Amino acid sequence: MEIVLPESLDVVRAYYTGIDLRVVTQGGPAQHRELARRIKLLALLKGHVIVAASHLVESMESFPFLRENPALLSHGILVPALRKEFATVEQFVEHQDPKRTTSWVGIPSVLEAARLVDATAPVAVQWDVEQASAFFARLVIDHMSDRRSLLRSLMPDVSDATVACILERLHESARLSRDDIANSLLLIPSKASREGFRRYADLAYYIAGAHAVQSIGILPQENLGRIDYGDGVTVPRLSEWDIFFDHCASAIFAASGPRILPEDLDKLTVDEILAVRGSWIGPRFREKYQRLLSLVRGRVEVLDPHNIVLRLEELDTIAQELAAEYELAAMREARLSKLMKSGMSVISLVLSGAFESADYVLTAAEFMGDWIDSDPDGEGRIARVRSHVQAARQRAGDLLATNVPLTRFLELLTDRVRAKA
Repeated sequence: MEIVLPESLDVVRAYYTGIDLRVVTQGGPAQHRELARRIKLLALLKGHVIVAASHLVESMESFPFLRENPALLSHGILVPALRKEFATVEQFVEHQDPKRTTSWVGIPSVLEAARLVDATAPVAVQWDVEQASAFFARLVIDHMSDRRSLLRSLMPDVSDATVACILERLHESARLSRDDIANSLLLIPSKASREGFRRYADLAYYIAGAHAVQSIGILPQENLGRIDYGDGVTVPRLSEWDIFFDHCASAIFAASGPRILPEDLDKLTVDEILAVRGSWIGPRFREKYQRLLSLVRGRVEVLDPHNIVLRLEELDTIAQELAAEYELAAMREARLSKLMKSGMSVISLVLSGAFESADYVLTAAEFMGDWIDSDPDGEGRIARVRSHVQAARQRAGDLLATNVPLTRFLELLTDRVRAKA
């Protein structure tokens, strides 16, 4: 297993925290199915899914899943995040506790799980625990100090005097941890505010981990932790799961495209998911999907000085913008697909404005100039014309297909689902 820096990985990646023993209930068919669904979807949407090495080997859910689906590791989809002072996950586990074993019936020791990861994963991404801890402290202290922050909105009944006491205690820690947060909870009188601070601290901890491997993503608070915003507070959920099914897939279906449902992921094996992901349209789909997310996120002004944690009104704005952007993309793709199926000529498609980018416009001059320059005396000109026309048609077909990657990708996915019915 090679240890690599984050920048050497695919730029489109996610940091997954759904198997952290500290906050996730373990065990049972429902949890196993949920893990499988989430990982399958992320494998379709992202180049890599980064998971803390400790989560991979300690979770009751992850070991059986990885043992059944080693291709996720061997293909570099799931990438363990390993502290930089260790060369293998086994070394990390032995450093934590040489005799460590799990208590789950039928689950091998954590050491055996570590050996599976080491033997199967081609790479692990390194991270610095000191840098991650410092970033975690900055997030918590900065947001605790700001009355307008999301954290303070989760603690509405906590006085400024209590906040000052909490900050003093946090500053006393040489390397802030979640255990320090737990000790600070004793200063907060109400259960609701204690719970709000605890949940926020878990989120900040995960954000710090994601930041350490440069994988924060577009909306980290929705993907790395689930904040309870309080009784009677309605807020759009914007995890990768929600965005894909509630915005992207639903918009494609509304525009007369294919329909994909969460339970359809259960019908596909990991190998089938990887086949769809590895198809020619896979990278084009991921590029456009990510581009739309980045476009919307970049349009919304965020109060947080770190530009990471969003307030409720900012989340609401992003939800509205995402819905509109995916609906527009779906309508454009539906229109272009209809024109393509009608047999409309390439030139007519260009003139109709069907292409989304001027880069895709094919001009006769580009091809005509090519063969005229290469054959000034006219010999073999007809053959060259035919060759260039054929090349132009091939390129036009590729470009047309590239302009409907969301629809084409979902068509490929639903074809696989129907084949299993």
